[in-house]
Amino acid sequence: MLRILVVGGSGAVGSKIVEELAHRGHDVTFTFFSGDRRARELAERTGATPIYLDLCDIRLDDGRIPPEAIINSAGINVSRKLVHEVTPADLRRTFEINFFGPLRILNWALPAMIGRNFGRIVNIGSIYSIRGSSRNGPYTSSKHALSGLTKTIALEYGPSGIAASEVLPGPIDSPLLDEIITVRADQTAVTPQMYKSKIINEIPSRHLLSAHDVARAAVFLVEDPTGQFNGSSLIVDGGLTI
Repeated sequence: MLRILVVGGSGAVGSKIVEELAHRGHDVTFTFFSGDRRARELAERTGATPIYLDLCDIRLDDGRIPPEAIINSAGINVSRKLVHEVTPADLRRTFEINFFGPLRILNWALPAMIGRNFGRIVNIGSIYSIRGSSRNGPYTSSKHALSGLTKTIALEYGPSGIAASEVLPGPIDSPLLDEIITVRADQTAVTPQMYKSKIINEIPSRHLLSAHDVARAAVFLVEDPTGQFNGSSLIVDGGLTI
């Protein structure tokens, strides 16, 4: 059994990760920023401990003992602009949640992991951690940065018994994807259903990922007993990036 912190645990993917970890007997704490009711329901359903946390204003110096493992699942994707239209505010907000938030969490937790000579870190990235995406500059750039951080941690802290890895999912059937589809459909003058069908037809498996698919991948990596998945990027996308 591990003591695991899931950052962004009340979201579509994060909640499935919390559920899977709790079902497997781990001691789970999860953070949430919005959706108090969802967080309470998830805590009641799983026995996990909820903590309110603003990733833009992290305060973890309250004596809380850092966990043995961390899964960074929080993320936002708010910009639908071309690069020359992106504002500093777009970049700042996206990087605060998608990159600097996880970095601050890990700065807090790594010294304790070094002291134990053990730690597991799993960052939830995206296929856009390794490829480009039109009208998605802030998100894509932040996920590339998180991927670089993951690999750097793997290199620097592997000798201390700490394994850092990442899950890179493709399109996930979720409210966020529905929002993106609505915007992209309008930009390309097609219906949302037509645009969604286009996405699905580009995936060799011919169906979108579920949040549970991503959760199973994250749990697999965080439970790695030997640390040999250190620096690994587990792509879960139905073959989209082949």
